[in-house]
Amino acid sequence: MPKRLLLTLIHIILLLFLPFKTTSTPRTQAEALLKWKNSLSSSPSSLNSWSLTNVNNLCNWTSIVCDDSTREVSQIHLSSFNLTGTLDEFDFSQFRNITAFNLNNNNLLGTIP
Repeated sequence: MPKRLLLTLIHIILLLFLPFKTTSTPRTQAEALLKWKNSLSSSPSSLNSWSLTNVNNLCNWTSIVCDDSTREVSQIHLSSFNLTGTLDEFDFSQFRNITAFNLNNNNLLGTIP
């Protein structure tokens, strides 16, 4: 086998092992929100709708607004919710089309990842 063909085949095989672009779905967004909520030191009972038993109703969760066509999160409004913790576990990559993210008047410490 010619050297050039072998190198081409090796490159093609290596490209197959590259990670695929992650896609966001309402379910992965719900799971990301739950992971973050569970990492908080304190979260109010008003976020009880944020649960695994309610994962298929993400657009009905407290303070979550979804895009009508994609059913993905477009806005998160958690101003004055008495949240305590950090944003370390918040997976921003799951929310590519978010237009509003309001966390004013909470007790969140640390840097924005």
